[in-house]
Amino acid sequence: MLIGSKISDPKFYSALLILAGLCLSLVVFSPAKTHAAAATFDYKIGPTPAENLNRADLVQSPLLFEQNQGQSDRTAKFIARGNGYTLYLTRTEAVFSLKAPFTRTRYQNLEAESKGMTAPDASQNDILRMSFTGANRRPAVSGETEAITKSNYYRGSTRIENIPNYRSVNYSDLYDGVDAVFYGDEANQLEYDFVIAPNADANQIQLTFQGAECLAIDGEGDLAIKTAQAEFIQPKPFAYLEIDGQRHEVPSRYVLTNDSTVKFELGPYDHSKQLVIDPKVSYSTYLGGTGNAIDVVQSIKVDAAGNVYATGGTESSNFPTLNPRTSDGSVAVFIAKISPNGQTLLYTTFLDGSGDDGFGEFFHGDRGNDLALDASGNVYVAGQTESDDFPISTNAYQTYRACNRTFGICAYPEEAFVTKLSPTGTMIYSTYLGGRNTDFANGIAVDSAGKAYVTGGTSSGLTFPKKNEYEGTGISGALADGFLTVFTADGSDITYSTGLGGNNRDDCNDIAIDSSNNVYITGETESDGQFPVKNAFQGLSGGGIDAFVAKFNPSLSGEASLIYSTFLGGAGTDEGLGIAVDAAGSAHVTGSTGSFNFPLQVPIRSTNQINEAFVTVLDPSGISLDASTFLGGSGQDRGNDIEVDAFGNIYVTGNTTSSDFPLALPFQSTLAGGQDA
Repeated sequence: MLIGSKISDPKFYSALLILAGLCLSLVVFSPAKTHAAAATFDYKIGPTPAENLNRADLVQSPLLFEQNQGQSDRTAKFIARGNGYTLYLTRTEAVFSLKAPFTRTRYQNLEAESKGMTAPDASQNDILRMSFTGANRRPAVSGETEAITKSNYYRGSTRIENIPNYRSVNYSDLYDGVDAVFYGDEANQLEYDFVIAPNADANQIQLTFQGAECLAIDGEGDLAIKTAQAEFIQPKPFAYLEIDGQRHEVPSRYVLTNDSTVKFELGPYDHSKQLVIDPKVSYSTYLGGTGNAIDVVQSIKVDAAGNVYATGGTESSNFPTLNPRTSDGSVAVFIAKISPNGQTLLYTTFLDGSGDDGFGEFFHGDRGNDLALDASGNVYVAGQTESDDFPISTNAYQTYRACNRTFGICAYPEEAFVTKLSPTGTMIYSTYLGGRNTDFANGIAVDSAGKAYVTGGTSSGLTFPKKNEYEGTGISGALADGFLTVFTADGSDITYSTGLGGNNRDDCNDIAIDSSNNVYITGETESDGQFPVKNAFQGLSGGGIDAFVAKFNPSLSGEASLIYSTFLGGAGTDEGLGIAVDAAGSAHVTGSTGSFNFPLQVPIRSTNQINEAFVTVLDPSGISLDASTFLGGSGQDRGNDIEVDAFGNIYVTGNTTSSDFPLALPFQSTLAGGQDA
């Protein structure tokens, strides 16, 4: 898997596949006092919901087979997404697109390139084709046992909605008297059975592999299929007769007939009975560890019923060509809804365009960066796209990509987007948001009336949309300014839109709103003397890059709309990455600090050993700190997101390289790798 990242750096440094279980590591703080007095931090286990999920409940969803209704090449009848591959089932073959490993973030790639290293070419996937040699050319291919899961695809003006998913796919009369069934086992691995009718000939079955560098049968009888970057293992086949409800094994093994074709050799059995041959597929990559599917989760949310929603970027389902080194397609936005027990994928929705979205520089693709939920189960997604034909609704506020073009090509290709989906994952509205240069949306929140509040960064200057603004953009020219934009409930207009920045680069990374629809934003700024401050706890930059916290009332306009804005940092590099607000209006912020003199208030840790996470609570006025602490050890530590519950407990997630990271009642008590959540 690829570890998720926002434009600035990861908001969540954990990831999941669209069809994967969820794993999250937390630190829980409990402030001992309210905002009315100076708070202290104490590690404790706070009150938890009565229906809190057990970790064992968060298991992998079963492998599902999505019927092709026009979202992929018509050759493919069904599509399945396994751990590290996409499977296309045609009438005559099973086609595996093996996703190339990609484990470094954009910034790690830039660092590698600066040292003369080459980033992995993740735009190149291995294509492995398993053909049914000598089979009937037109077997009936049908889905069996429909699942609750639905899929929705939006590509440009094309809308394909409510696509059914099935537990298995049946090939009827693939060979004379032989059916085949593809399905997933309990461990989410692919299996396929050949069902040989009484007196039918099992010797008809031949499997030819194209795209493999070599096939071999090892000492255990397993079939090893090696591609350029990966290895498929098909364990020794299990064949059986079912008699009176009991399975009676029939000796079986693989036999290579040439360099690319395999058959099944069977021992003696009663040919008047139905025979089943049951191979299984196990897949692993050679490079970068296991599970390196190129799917990125950027944000997760949970609704009142316990359903989990995730958004990010994934490969779209373009059927691969015969070339065994062909990309699986461009990067698309995905939104997935998973049941409370983690075992059922309720829907996946894909938002896709034809932009040049290469994995070699993944972060220049179509991607959802954050999502929000309303009380009706609608989902609001904000992110970025490079596609002129990104799916946009007819009622959109901005129906075109406003980038500056030279010979028809956008010099600054990224444009922000905002999309609203129904509880079943179908599109309600979708709009671009941006001007002539680069624009990206990092955070989104929604109020009780369904108005979406979006924040991010823009270098579009005066061409970025503005309304009732506190500040026009363009102060820093080609460098990024932050922005805040508020949409009407139907996405057809904006009610407020402002820049936020100074004379250098400024980015807004996360957003929260309170019950009065005041907006709280955090990010980082390099603008020392000209970044706007008002009613500030810290009126001057601590030096270098500082975090900031700002509070807006977007129902007002101009100067009155900014309630407070403050620097938050010291002499080193400080970044605000996550923000939450409690019922009293206190802003809770986390991020990363390289400052030894970062502002603290009754801290649990008062020393920054290197680059530490921080947790800071600002009072509702923004003028003083209720609490502020370092969080980390002797390595690199980062707070990527934060939440606060009704009891005042603060939940922080991030990543650390510190073997001495402070622990309390830990599920995992030691650092397991170079960097852990």
